[in-house]
Amino acid sequence: MAPTSAPTLLCGGLTLAINSTIDDANYDYFRGNYRREDSYDIADHFWWQSIERAGAKLFYSDIVFHNSWVVQSAEAGEAYWILPEYHSVLHMLQPPLSAQWEYYTGASVFARDVAQISFNCSMSLLPTTDPTRSPSLAPTQPPSGAPTLSPSLAPSTAPTLAPSAAPTTHPTTPAPTNAPSIAPTDAPTSAPTREACEFMQVAVEDVQLREFNGLYDILVNGSNGFPAWTMMNEYGVYVIEKKADGNYWVIQEINVNDTGELTGDDLVSMGNTYNWRPPVYGDWQFWQTRPNPSRAPSAPPTFAPSAQTVPPTLSPSKFPTLEPTIDPTTEPTLSTPDPSNGPTVEPTFMPTIGPSNEPTLEPTPAPINRRRNLLQDPPQGMFAKCNL
Repeated sequence: MAPTSAPTLLCGGLTLAINSTIDDANYDYFRGNYRREDSYDIADHFWWQSIERAGAKLFYSDIVFHNSWVVQSAEAGEAYWILPEYHSVLHMLQPPLSAQWEYYTGASVFARDVAQISFNCSMSLLPTTDPTRSPSLAPTQPPSGAPTLSPSLAPSTAPTLAPSAAPTTHPTTPAPTNAPSIAPTDAPTSAPTREACEFMQVAVEDVQLREFNGLYDILVNGSNGFPAWTMMNEYGVYVIEKKADGNYWVIQEINVNDTGELTGDDLVSMGNTYNWRPPVYGDWQFWQTRPNPSRAPSAPPTFAPSAQTVPPTLSPSKFPTLEPTIDPTTEPTLSTPDPSNGPTVEPTFMPTIGPSNEPTLEPTPAPINRRRNLLQDPPQGMFAKCNL
């Protein structure tokens, strides 16, 4: 079964408080304790009578210009408070515990004040103002008649004259029993015994989720075949229930357009789902929907791997590279027939057509600057690999 569309919270007593910036002496005629009457005498709704003032009462008014909850006091003349934001479902049984009310005086159609009115709810009925009209009826019937005519005939048979001389030499039964006692009780029950839990107090540690805090009242018929609890506060109407599949405990807000589906605003817990009540203390999280995974893995690759690359050549290239290599090669380069007579100041990019006529008299004492600079240049043709 789905949760009820209206809250089941019905206060036996309401203590009215007015928080207004206007100091009006007539407001005292409305403040105080109100006791719920057991009849539907006013517009087929419950109503509350002030304990301190006989002329003050809280009731539902079905007048065309009202159709809402009204607090009226005869001592304040024709002044009254009315709830402007009435909801036929959320406020069906009683007004909200905290809301903005409008104050009207006389026949004026304009509100004289808009103030916050709050009610302190008492589940039990508050005491009446007057004692009972008369004491209770006569006490019970008079005591029984005179005592019996005579005492009992005689006491029980006298005990034995003396105890036995010694304990018995063997058990009282002639032989042990043929079989052990009856088997113990059947297997343990499938679930622990349900304790009476008419109210569920919820306290969320995160202050940003304070709308879930409060005292939840048990639903008479439960929800989805499990116990459920509901609460109404200034933020809305909330319910604690187990989903029909039994996999989650949920705390969610009830509204008129509720489809029953979980949303990202609902708190869920997978703790204690085998039991009849949510966990005493546990971690709850907001419901998160996930897209459905693909139904099958992707197909195998469409193309075969590429063929083997061409193997490296066995002999060195015919022409040197444009830039000298940093490390020596494993194979010597092709040698010229004769060394040059005088090396150039800078190395050439291409070999000369012919050797020089005469070699230099002395070898150069150190590598030339161009070669040193090349050794300090970064290697060419390298890539930086990014590790993700």
